[in-house]
Amino acid sequence: MNRFFRYIFYMNFFKTNLLLFLLAILLSGCVTTPPAANYQYFTGPATGSWDTREIKDELDGNWFRSYVLTKKDSWISTNPGIYVDTYANGSTSLFFTNGDGYICDTGGLKVRVKFGGRKVVNLSRGYGEFKLSNNNERIVLFDSPYTSNSAKSDFLEKLAISNTVIIETQDDCGTVKQMKFNTEGKPHFYARKIG
Repeated sequence: MNRFFRYIFYMNFFKTNLLLFLLAILLSGCVTTPPAANYQYFTGPATGSWDTREIKDELDGNWFRSYVLTKKDSWISTNPGIYVDTYANGSTSLFFTNGDGYICDTGGLKVRVKFGGRKVVNLSRGYGEFKLSNNNERIVLFDSPYTSNSAKSDFLEKLAISNTVIIETQDDCGTVKQMKFNTEGKPHFYARKIG
């Protein structure tokens, strides 16, 4: 009988300490994660070097794309571009292409960005800032609701206030592409940081 009570005591003690330990980890994670920036979003006609077109979609509703292109670096590549899409369901996407028909990637793709006279920023896949599209042609930027990452919104804000953007990609096969875009004006959808 003594063994039974000792067993119950240790099980309760273990569960209580485990819950306290997990709670401490959870709270420390909340304390060390910086808050995500808040953004306000705007829509309107594209201006400056930005072109916009409406894409007809009878199933999901029409959607809009603003884009800027730059010169391709060889006869075999396509024009690199930055694209801002807004869909009928309210969702948005932001991606760019580097002119390469297939971006060679096994997880080591590097992306560096410079807006106007600002410092160079390295985008991080590890923090969920971007991913490569399924067809390996597009680099898609994201905001994460689970971390303080706001790469897409930050990019949208800087696109609206910078006249030039330089993007460099280095893929896992060693191909380095550096593109300079004239981003004077604003796309049809952009962001502004609040506060």
